[in-house]
Amino acid sequence: MRSLTSAWLLVALVALLSAPAIAQDTPVSEQPPAQEASGLTWKAALMAGDNELDVFDNATKTLKSMFLRMGLQADNIRELSANQAEVRRGALPANADNLESALRDLSVGKGDACLVHLTSH
Repeated sequence: MRSLTSAWLLVALVALLSAPAIAQDTPVSEQPPAQEASGLTWKAALMAGDNELDVFDNATKTLKSMFLRMGLQADNIRELSANQAEVRRGALPANADNLESALRDLSVGKGDACLVHLTSH
């Protein structure tokens, strides 16, 4: 429970820090890259682990959209989904092995920050 609370606090912090950029509705091309804003290269792994409700994939899509508006590079975001329609669109199937592979593929290193967002029942 403690790690879930910490994860939500991190997501809330990211949302609060990005609020002015989103409120201005500035095109992605006019915003500074995410690395310039924080001194870190941000990366994200977003996984919807349940296909019973659309809300799980909607959450990952919303986060991806927000991160792109903030200046994260699309190749620094990995999406995983339990929904076959999302897998056909390019998401990795949601399972532990693919999450591990996605994190390894992101090559998070010194000077990088990584958000891992998992949503499911």
